[in-house]
Amino acid sequence: MDTFSGLPAHPLVAHAPVILIPLAALAAVVAALRPATRRILVPTVIGFAGVGLITVMLAMSSGEFLTEKLELEVAIAKHEELAESSRLLIAAFLAAAVGAWWVRRADTATLARWQTPTMWLVALLGVLATIWIARTGHEGASVVWNGWDGQG
Repeated sequence: MDTFSGLPAHPLVAHAPVILIPLAALAAVVAALRPATRRILVPTVIGFAGVGLITVMLAMSSGEFLTEKLELEVAIAKHEELAESSRLLIAAFLAAAVGAWWVRRADTATLARWQTPTMWLVALLGVLATIWIARTGHEGASVVWNGWDGQG
């Protein structure tokens, strides 16, 4: 997906994870603080993080097209590096959320005592993923708005 209605798809697609990942992280923090909400919020975290991961991958793909088209390889290198780190953090966040869901569903006392520590791990990874998504977006916007001279 390179364009959407004649416009570059990257800036359109890139906004989805910027919204979804912080929402997933917020839900994870609430679920860590309020165990009674986990039954509803953990699947919500999984859904938002899963769609966020898919949209990050779409944004990375459409960003490669835009980079080649505008000859931005040098100017955008840090943005690409941050995007790769964001993708990995979001994948870890999603995996931890699935783990928290599995632990919450377990009916053994041994696994049940891991519910709260697992949820705090999910919340921490969500906050880190949110920070990296924000850094990634800021770096990309800086290249666009702070004087990229078109010389690559």
